[in-house]
Amino acid sequence: MKRRSRRRKRRGKKESKIEPELDGDDDDDNEEKEQMSEEESVDSDEEKNTTTNDEDSQNDDNIDTTEDDNNNTANDDPKDKNKPCKGNPQGVTRLFLGNLPFAVSEPTLSTHLKDCVTHIKWITDKETGKFYGSAFVEVDNSKNAAKCLQKINGTQLMGRPIKINFAPVRAGEETDWPPRSRVITGGKMANAGGQAGGAGIKAMS
Repeated sequence: MKRRSRRRKRRGKKESKIEPELDGDDDDDNEEKEQMSEEESVDSDEEKNTTTNDEDSQNDDNIDTTEDDNNNTANDDPKDKNKPCKGNPQGVTRLFLGNLPFAVSEPTLSTHLKDCVTHIKWITDKETGKFYGSAFVEVDNSKNAAKCLQKINGTQLMGRPIKINFAPVRAGEETDWPPRSRVITGGKMANAGGQAGGAGIKAMS
């Protein structure tokens, strides 16, 4: 009987020693599980944030594209040709050019004005047809007219600083400007008179 009670006591001691070790292992497992769940939660939040950022970026791209399309549509709309803008509050699209080189040509002038010219009227002497070194031009919209004054006025064209000013269409000229032809000379070829007479550009140099 004494031996059995001793064995039972020994078994009890061994079990009591083992149990804390098992409890310690359970605590470690619980800590690992909690850490894994926290990491999974962080990963999930990061994925959500990444998805949200991607969607916001796509939305911004769509907005920018829409704005660009709207701007292009506005520029192509004839109603916006004479729309008042910064540097051109009256929306003028006719310009007067002075101090032009006598050897200037339509392609050279158009290139210098950034290809925004739609019509040119060379001003020549009524009697001799001699080129005065000036012209009226029509540009495609009021914004480009403003840019011509702001950025091109005073620049060198074939060695001469050209002068550019707004030339609003006066009362009674609405049917005469812009002219039917892209390039005209003097006043004879205009729809109904003009600034100067002449039938051609002569003595240009």
